[in-house]
Amino acid sequence: MRRSKLKNDYNKNRSYENWNSYKKQRNFCVKLLRKTKSEYYKNIDIKSLSDNKKFWRTIKPYFSNKGLNKNQIFLSEKGKLLDDPKEVASTLNDHFINITKTLDLKDPSEENPNDTSEYNISFDNHLSALKIRTLFSRIPQKFDFKEVLK
Repeated sequence: MRRSKLKNDYNKNRSYENWNSYKKQRNFCVKLLRKTKSEYYKNIDIKSLSDNKKFWRTIKPYFSNKGLNKNQIFLSEKGKLLDDPKEVASTLNDHFINITKTLDLKDPSEENPNDTSEYNISFDNHLSALKIRTLFSRIPQKFDFKEVLK
């Protein structure tokens, strides 16, 4: 009941504090449920499980029926708490668009435009590719969907 009350409070006023209090109570309830299930299965009567119908009547209520996760995402960006889905999506989008700028990668065209061997490697003659071709001789050197569909 307490978990449901905290969930209702969070649904009415979506704040970080309400989410944390609900999450703490929810985790406590899950832990308690798992412990109870464990004790139940340790003390179960083997005779009640010998019949198929009795077995499934006993076990079925304890299977999870969880669906998709519909929890709201909270982000802390520059000391500000973001909870609006559009702001969160925009922040994550900006992060993943600009992630390669922070990796300090070399551009091969800047150093020597003619030497791209380090970045443009062909695996046609790799040992694993050659072995696969010998095992499956039907596979052409260059894969073509038109050839496969014939």
